[in-house]
Amino acid sequence: SSDVCSSDLTMAFKMGAAYRTGLYQQLSGYTDTVKEPTEKIIINHLKSADTNQQTQALTLIRQLKITPLLYQVGQLAVNTHSVILRQHCIETLATFPKEAESLMYLLKALRYESSPNVIRKIIHSLRHTPETLTLSEIAIFLKHPDPDVFLETCIFLITRSSTNDQKTSVKAALLLRIKHSSASAQSTLLKAFKYLPSQEETLLTFAGSKHSLVRATAIELLISLDPKYADKLQNALYQLLNETNPSTQSMALKCLREVPLINDWQHIISHLKNPKTKVQKAALNVFRSHISTGTAVLFQYLLETSSPPALYSPIIILIYNRISIEQQHKLQQKSTLYWEKILTALQQNQTINADWIGFNLSLTLVECNSGLDNFSEFLTGLSSIKDADVGNALEALSQLPKHPKSQSFIHFYEEYILSQQYNDGLLFLQKNQW
Repeated sequence: SSDVCSSDLTMAFKMGAAYRTGLYQQLSGYTDTVKEPTEKIIINHLKSADTNQQTQALTLIRQLKITPLLYQVGQLAVNTHSVILRQHCIETLATFPKEAESLMYLLKALRYESSPNVIRKIIHSLRHTPETLTLSEIAIFLKHPDPDVFLETCIFLITRSSTNDQKTSVKAALLLRIKHSSASAQSTLLKAFKYLPSQEETLLTFAGSKHSLVRATAIELLISLDPKYADKLQNALYQLLNETNPSTQSMALKCLREVPLINDWQHIISHLKNPKTKVQKAALNVFRSHISTGTAVLFQYLLETSSPPALYSPIIILIYNRISIEQQHKLQQKSTLYWEKILTALQQNQTINADWIGFNLSLTLVECNSGLDNFSEFLTGLSSIKDADVGNALEALSQLPKHPKSQSFIHFYEEYILSQQYNDGLLFLQKNQW
């Protein structure tokens, strides 16, 4: 988003390590010299009426594993009315050693909890507790109406059961629940079969379901149990790509990464233009997994069609050093064509198509040997109507290795966009066509 670009991109690319420092500053109130907050300061923030301060304190306790604050976290977990805070408390308790006191708070929270999300988190946390926890204390949640809670309960009982009879009993309850559930819930519940032994025949039955999401989940689970099913069920995966559900499409594309040889690239390449970003990325990941055969397909795609602008960058990065010099030249010719379109749009005071900017910027950054981790921020910034966004993107662009194209981009935007000197900008473009 443009909000991302409105910050200094050059600094943003290097901010990962500053997260904990930021928490220190917010919790302790220091702005000049950063000091680790004392337990007393964190306790005060846990008692605050400000949910954000409490959440920040819990995050810091998790990161630093401040186990002496177990009592305070446990008390907050069982007494707060905020669902969000209870979730954070459970996540924090889960990081503590699974001893009697932490187990006591988890079980107490479980007995009185009403939020399905929190119940699920508690049961998940209890999976790794000592064997003193009885199965009956968790088995009661097999009656819970929420499918995610039921799933987590099944997984807990299966992984903690000591006999085959116990696991068979859980499977029977699972099949009964699936029979009376919606397609979405069935898709969720099927994931429990991954924890039961020898379930391929059962999953093959669900792979023939009339519901596409159920089929996709069953096939994904089969492949996780034995990769040979990816090739056996390849045609079924292509059929799933024709469905309209983005989750189904993404799951099918993920499964196709395991196929030894792709038989039908058209089904996959069509999803590079899918309106859902997660499906676009899933399609591109198939090419990454099959790069030896997928490069030629992607090259033709770049030459013959327009892509969502944010996808130019990863596609060009993926194939540029794998194609011939002649093919690289063809991409540069398309870049020149788009540059001419930009010139025409400027001369006629028309909107510049983001495709033209995206393709040219991608090719420029690849030739500058940039990693392009933040291409979307570059593109959003350069396309923004706000001078500040453009300026920040240009500042980040200026940090790249010196290259005629990157310098052309910088000078063009400084002349044309920032100063609004249309004639000078046009003159510069005409003298520096790529």
